Order: sequence, then structure tokens, then C-alpha cells
Amino acid sequence: MAARLNDGTMAGRVSKVVLDPNKGVVTHLVIHRAENRGPDRLVPVDQVLVGDEEQVQLRIGRQELEEEVRFDPDYFITLEYGDWPGPYPVTAQPIVAWGRPYPAEGLPLEPPEPATELPFVAAGTPHPPAGSIVLEPEMRVFAFEGQPLGRVVEVLSDPQSGVATYLVLVDNQGDAVNRLVPTSWIRSVQGSDITLAVGPRVVERLSVYPEVG
Repeated sequence: MAARLNDGTMAGRVSKVVLDPNKGVVTHLVIHRAENRGPDRLVPVDQVLVGDEEQVQLRIGRQELEEEVRFDPDYFITLEYGDWPGPYPVTAQPIVAWGRPYPAEGLPLEPPEPATELPFVAAGTPHPPAGSIVLEPEMRVFAFEGQPLGRVVEVLSDPQSGVATYLVLVDNQGDAVNRLVPTSWIRSVQGSDITLAVGPRVVERLSVYPEVG
């Protein structure tokens, strides 16, 4: 699919789409630059003016495209239909989801908003926001269709806000492989049970913790 700038000139092509699996909506397009003019860029979908099956026209110009966050595939997880509960976007492009810390060029890519309206915090967080949902070790984690995935061994938090950003998940076999799960993928919390918005295949593709760098 071709991608054009706001003046009609060619920006490149849409090589992938970025999905928020909790909501089943596309949040960004990955623009592969025309004639290899620099690294691929992540363009928010609200910067798309019009589009059809063959091309999209962006609201931004070439300089603004240069300022968008660089796309690094190491920080994204490939999704296949059935990996999240839906809805499913109509697209021929590969679908990926934000799945790791993303310090690209000093410009952090904000993760999708959690499905819950209240923030997640780790147990013992001082002065948590009112109504926060507490996450703690030993909570059980399930896929969106109910398959058991394992248990939480640690909750990682943003040091500035205190909001929980990742779960460290150990699988049901209890081996040494821990997975780093974004809290933005949490679909619901009921008692000591956490349900994610993704399936087991996605969790298997996540980063091993602490080897995430």
C-alpha cells in the first residue's frame, strides 16, 4: 500500500500496521521510506487524511515524517489472527503489537492505554492513585480464552509515576524463563486472577526477563 505526504508526493509504503490488542484497533502505520530515504517511521493513524485499499494520504509533510518515532522491529511482536479477541482490522499488511520498552532515539513510544480505567500499581507502592488496581507476585495469569499462562513473580513500575508497566511472568512449568508482559495487555483483574488480551502464542514471543536490552 502506497503512502503519500500531504503534498501528494510519495512518502513510501505501509509495510506493517501496529495494533492495540486490548481494543482491536490500529494505532500506527509503519511507513517504509521511498527509495530507502532513512529508517522506517511510526505514524499515528490520526495523521492519515484519507485512504483506500491501494494508498493512504498523510496529513504531514516530509519534515514532520522525519520527526516521527523510528520503527525498530525488535520492540514489536508479530500478531496473527486468533492471537487476540478481536475485532480484526481489514488489512493485507502484517500486524504487530508494541511489546517492549522502546527507547528509540530518546523518544519513548507510549504504550496503548490499558483496558481498565484505573491505573495499575505494584503492591506496596507509596501514595498510589485513588482507586488503583493492585498487582502483586503470585497472581495467576490467563490468556483471553482462559488458558493458564503462569504466575506473576515481579511487578515493574515507572519510577516517576509509580504506575505498574510490566509483569514478570513465569510459565506454568516454572522453568527459568520469565517473560516481560506489558500491563497495557491486561484485559481484566478479578481477585488474584489476571486475564490478558492476547493468547499463549503471543506470550511465547515476548522478551525474556531480565535479558530485555
